[in-house]
Amino acid sequence: MKKKKSVLGLSMALLSAAMPLGALGQGMEGSGQEMVQSAWDLGEQDWSADYLQILEQMGEERTQYGFALVYVDEDLIPELVCYSGVEAGGCQIYTWRDGETDLLQTHRLGFSYIEKKNLLCNSDGVQGAFFDIVYQIQDGKWVQVAEGGYSETTDGSGEAAGEAYCRWNGQDMDRTAYDAALKQVYDTAAAITSEYYIYEEMYSLLSAGQTLSAAHSYEIVRADVTWSQAAQECQARGGYLAAITSPEEMRQVSELVRQGGYGDCALWVGASRKDRPSYQWIAPEKEYDMMTASFWPCWMEGEPSYTGMTEGGWEEEEEYVTMFYFASQDQCYLNDVPDDILGAAPSYAGMVGYICEYE
Repeated sequence: MKKKKSVLGLSMALLSAAMPLGALGQGMEGSGQEMVQSAWDLGEQDWSADYLQILEQMGEERTQYGFALVYVDEDLIPELVCYSGVEAGGCQIYTWRDGETDLLQTHRLGFSYIEKKNLLCNSDGVQGAFFDIVYQIQDGKWVQVAEGGYSETTDGSGEAAGEAYCRWNGQDMDRTAYDAALKQVYDTAAAITSEYYIYEEMYSLLSAGQTLSAAHSYEIVRADVTWSQAAQECQARGGYLAAITSPEEMRQVSELVRQGGYGDCALWVGASRKDRPSYQWIAPEKEYDMMTASFWPCWMEGEPSYTGMTEGGWEEEEEYVTMFYFASQDQCYLNDVPDDILGAAPSYAGMVGYICEYE
């Protein structure tokens, strides 16, 4: 039987605030806000209007998508990524030039790119068969410049036992030669991936040049309270439990947690699945589904788990969300816990708090 995690998911040793602090993010040249503003500063706004039209023409499934702006080629007009979150749906990646957009539909979901080097690689696989397809943007159009694929055979124990086929640009070769040929065209060591926005945040970026929370402020309070009590206290202060709906907002709040010395705390945020079909960010006028590509990187590995073991040894339902600082990775993550942390884990006395958001 699989061992149940403790109610807070990790040992207190991992929450030490004494670790060196570093920057969050995925190595991108700029945030979505910076990308939009850089292009607008050049007097280029038609591209964002065209991208908005693409978003508006999507159906209800857009709420399950993740969206990103990325720099593939050298100009300051970013490409728009629509990440379906479903392997069969893949990604739709749009580039824009002189009033026209061109669409690249990926096979399955996996892709990376080398920023401003005009190289994007659609790499993925299924059932032991894998592929790499490299693209460039030429005269405003996506053009395939190289492709390859290989399949792996397995022995009786399921371990890899060799390649059934291995082919690059139509030529058969072994895997070592394949990897060298791929590297000549596309250096995977220099490649990066995207961070994703929900539909509402991407719409705000493209229409207003900033995220929905750009002008918001935050306050962290250390107090041994339940989630329900924290929500009431934030409301009494004129705000609400923080609903973190963009990468910029996650970075901003995470930095407050680290700089404020709250690395030993489990901090309540405005998210719950109580009386809901799944975890939702709960903002004053709208709720946002947390179980989409935009929020996957925010969860601690293995979370949400929906239940956990209390310090007393019984299993407890988990329906609310905390943020905490994970020292070994110098990152803040989300974790689901019960409404009453101290009832499940009394050792956390003095190490509970909440984050209020103000508009």
